[in-house]
Amino acid sequence: MSYICGIMTIAQLITAFAAGKEEGFLKSELSDALVSSGVSSSSIDKTLQRLVRSGRIEILERGKYKIRSGSKQHFIMQPTEESKALYLRLKAEFPLLKISVWDVSAIMPLMHHIPNVKMTLVYVEKDGFRDVADTLESMTEQLVFRTPSRNELVHLAFGRDFIVIRPLISQSPLTETDGVSVPKIEKVLVDILCDEEFYYLQGSETFYIYETAMADYSINTKTLLRYAHRRGVAEKIERITKTNNP
Repeated sequence: MSYICGIMTIAQLITAFAAGKEEGFLKSELSDALVSSGVSSSSIDKTLQRLVRSGRIEILERGKYKIRSGSKQHFIMQPTEESKALYLRLKAEFPLLKISVWDVSAIMPLMHHIPNVKMTLVYVEKDGFRDVADTLESMTEQLVFRTPSRNELVHLAFGRDFIVIRPLISQSPLTETDGVSVPKIEKVLVDILCDEEFYYLQGSETFYIYETAMADYSINTKTLLRYAHRRGVAEKIERITKTNNP
């Protein structure tokens, strides 16, 4: 692989190429340019599809694309059918409790490397945590981890479908999508720095996620830092955001 591919991600190479094509570009043109730089056709296809799903690239017509311009869009934490069904079952059992459910696949458009992780996150008010966790374990065949350690996850969860349940931190930024209470992107950006279940995203992948999120989506910095203060990582978040907003 060439030197330029060693210092730029494939997503960055595609967006840099697209930025110079005001009238759009053909997929074949993109492939010709990047294959010559040592990028495989399959990697180009996968990354281009992710950029389309994330909204960074738009489809003009079959085989023709263009980088999206204009104001940044809001990140939509889209529930899967499974997480929606789980949320509705839990709310039917505990209608008065604040519960939030999401699937980690929702943030794949922000990732550089796609991990072999099939994880659903459940957050519930502290007072109802034990009852909801007990009910959750009885209603699913998936592994359920209560505020897990990294060691548990590494040895028991890798390559398997599993659920993590945690007490919901007060004043957590939540929203609703398709009738499901889900975290706002600001909550997720903080949580991936704090919680053990995101160990595989911590490190260089974290910086890539922040870079992508802040470049392509509307991030409420006040909401982000307010929640970060509650989790004790405000200074770390401020350093990352300053790096991505020079």
